[in-house]
Amino acid sequence: MEKYIAVVSSSWGAVTQYQDFEDKSEADAHVETHGGFVADKPDDDRIKYWFVYGETLTFDKSTADSDDAEAAMKVIVDKVSDNPKL
Repeated sequence: MEKYIAVVSSSWGAVTQYQDFEDKSEADAHVETHGGFVADKPDDDRIKYWFVYGETLTFDKSTADSDDAEAAMKVIVDKVSDNPKL
């Protein structure tokens, strides 16, 4: 997994364009050419939970965990609904 990302553009806090890199110097060079900023890449690749504040990239773990729990609960409810004997 790559360690750094060059966030090239964002809109309303959402990352809209990025490139990931193993080496920070490569990410820095990319930003020099294309603009944006370099950040540590979040451990979770689900970009919908990445948010930009100024030149800071954050991962919204709380929302991601909540969405994961909701999806898991839906699987359970669907299984029970499909088999009322459970």
